[in-house]
Amino acid sequence: MQLIQITDMHLCREPGDIKRSGINTDESLAAVLACITENEERPDLLAATGDLVQDPHPDVYSRFENLVSLLQIPVVTIPGNHDDGVMMAGCFGSEQMHFCGDHSLGNWDLLFFDTSVPEKAHGHLDERQLTDLAERMGSSSADHLMIFLHHQPHPVGCEWLDGVGLRNSDAFWRTISGSNRVRGVVCGHIHQQMDVERDGIRVLGTPSTCVQFIPYSDNSDLDDKPPAYRVIKLNDDGSIDTRVEWVPLD
Repeated sequence: MQLIQITDMHLCREPGDIKRSGINTDESLAAVLACITENEERPDLLAATGDLVQDPHPDVYSRFENLVSLLQIPVVTIPGNHDDGVMMAGCFGSEQMHFCGDHSLGNWDLLFFDTSVPEKAHGHLDERQLTDLAERMGSSSADHLMIFLHHQPHPVGCEWLDGVGLRNSDAFWRTISGSNRVRGVVCGHIHQQMDVERDGIRVLGTPSTCVQFIPYSDNSDLDDKPPAYRVIKLNDDGSIDTRVEWVPLD
């Protein structure tokens, strides 16, 4: 089974750029989706892991849906710190477009969570969500589990960026440590690449479909790397094959 992760699209109220980057975020997302269509065998699912928009508005979420629907595969979305989760939940509820929830691919269950905190950049999972996470893991009959968050649950080495990651990551790791079926945790938010192992679990972070941050930087300076997406192959034995594909813009 194969899925694609895209993240941090940052579509603006009117198509345009962010952080004076000169990159039109609608156009960069369209370029990424075109590359997926051209180069990847038909994926089973598209995971959009937050910051779909820069300025939440139903019309912007509709633009996002129109763009990704061209792939003609199921899409699962989760909110980021720039999103409005309530608005997203109201916008996405079709057979193709989903908001959070659990989704099965073969002998894998994929669990999607909202880590956003209204009007805050950092992420958090409250006690109700942590209980829900434990219950959803326990009730799954799948051989393997993968968890999707927006905010990174593991440091990336940027002090400013790790300060706005998942604030209660220790509680998150304690919750999932009780399961021996969690194979991977996938996040967005960091606008750069991460592939590490923690407690035997693969932790994957993926660059944005628009602009990237310079790794290990003291501030939010932009890197010169192009937009990107991640391909994730879920193997029957619980192993994960993955790669990041960069999409140079003309």
